Amino acid sequence: MKSFGRKSRQKAVNVKKRLHHNGVYICDFDATGDNMRDVEIVNRLLAERGLDHVPTLERAMFNQANSFANVSADIYANHLMKQPPNGAAMSPFVVNTAFAIELFLKTLAMQHGKKLHGHEINKLFKKLPGAARDQIDRQLSQLLSTSQWAGTIKTMRDLQDVLDEIDTAFVDWRYFHENASKALKITFTPTIFLAEILHCSNRGKSSQLDGGYALIGTTVADRARSIAANAAGFSASATGAHGVQLSDFEPGFVCTACP
Repeated sequence: MKSFGRKSRQKAVNVKKRLHHNGVYICDFDATGDNMRDVEIVNRLLAERGLDHVPTLERAMFNQANSFANVSADIYANHLMKQPPNGAAMSPFVVNTAFAIELFLKTLAMQHGKKLHGHEINKLFKKLPGAARDQIDRQLSQLLSTSQWAGTIKTMRDLQDVLDEIDTAFVDWRYFHENASKALKITFTPTIFLAEILHCSNRGKSSQLDGGYALIGTTVADRARSIAANAAGFSASATGAHGVQLSDFEPGFVCTACP
């Protein structure tokens, strides 16, 4: 009679795996087939090279914000800039961008000694310490002459209009299916510019928060000319059962380097 209570033993097969740290190749190592043992090996290899330092909370938050911003960039370039655009990608784009902006705000507040909570962008902005707002104002002034996303945003008052528009975007667009009759709108150029300003504000406050923000999708000047002669703005709205409608696609998707 066969016994079904005994687990069959599988012979472990060692395979070579590549170890990367922050996108940089470190070395190959022999994987054991046991995930936990592999983690121990990786930790040891990083420690031997002095790469096992634990990031500060601010650094971890900044990295997370960049991650969501870069995902939104990928969605924009590969789904919303394509012809015809994939309207189903709108919600993921807005949710990832809004969450990136939320984390940029919380990181900046943390650097100024204040911890913020919640998802409402406008409330988070209003709770920023005065010094943090001053940092944003300085970055806005510097980026006006260098950023392709500045558009009609010239002052902090203009920026407030963007904050009002995306205030509850993280929740609204994530749960759009629960209230499909609610009209939603997002204006991309100002929203992307806000994300850029906040990213640079964090870097301007601390030299430890370097790099990370790609928001690079395409620089397709030739294709852009055929897509839209009108570069007045890139906006989208969701209206009930009709779903997402897109108009006025802005050419290119490149974030300028921080001043």
